[in-house]
Amino acid sequence: MLCQAAQYTLNRWEELNVFLRDGRIPMDNTLLERSFKAIATGRKNYLFLDRETAGPTAAILYTLVRNAANHNLDIHSYLRDVIEKVPVLMAEGKPLDGLLPDQWALANPDKVLLNRDNENRQAQEQKNKKRMARRTATA
Repeated sequence: MLCQAAQYTLNRWEELNVFLRDGRIPMDNTLLERSFKAIATGRKNYLFLDRETAGPTAAILYTLVRNAANHNLDIHSYLRDVIEKVPVLMAEGKPLDGLLPDQWALANPDKVLLNRDNENRQAQEQKNKKRMARRTATA
């Protein structure tokens, strides 16, 4: 078993060390795992959703909210706009691509929370500096 683990690591050595060459790439996936925490926390509650369609609907809403947050959007404004426009666009047979968070942000720049964007950027830059300093010190 140990031999298999070592071979697995050696076979993927380049991929496992990408973060050493580029300080922007995180060493772990903690941020991604943290974003799923709300879903995991409420998992027992979702067992008792009223209808079969409620689960997929909840998943869609979680996805929209999480992506809107990732794009630093005013989530309330985004959801209200999307919920109002989806039925109209679908009735007209038009694509919904413009309602994706990245596209919506371009069309509604006043709804992007700039302070949060700047805070996130500064925090990420600080993390990258610390990460590069640690890597330089150990190299």
